[in-house]
Amino acid sequence: SAVPFIAAPNRFMFLKPGETQTAVNRFAFDIQYTPRPNYDTYKRLHSFAAWLQTELADIGCADYIDVQSFLFITCGSSQPSAAAGVMSSTVA
Repeated sequence: SAVPFIAAPNRFMFLKPGETQTAVNRFAFDIQYTPRPNYDTYKRLHSFAAWLQTELADIGCADYIDVQSFLFITCGSSQPSAAAGVMSSTVA
């Protein structure tokens, strides 16, 4: 799902398994996720992303890159990245 997302972020969503499952669980949205790529999961992910894009429109959400960024920030890994550690140590 990465190539279509990069080529046309206004039409395609990128499915990152960990954060996507966290996000849909937090929003009580069932995408019927399975590790094997399938149309039904992607169709449900697209419905979720379209709904979320509409909900975020008032704060400037323009495409699925904005939706993906929102999901990464709010539902991404709870572990700080190595880059974040470097940045915080250089700022301090």
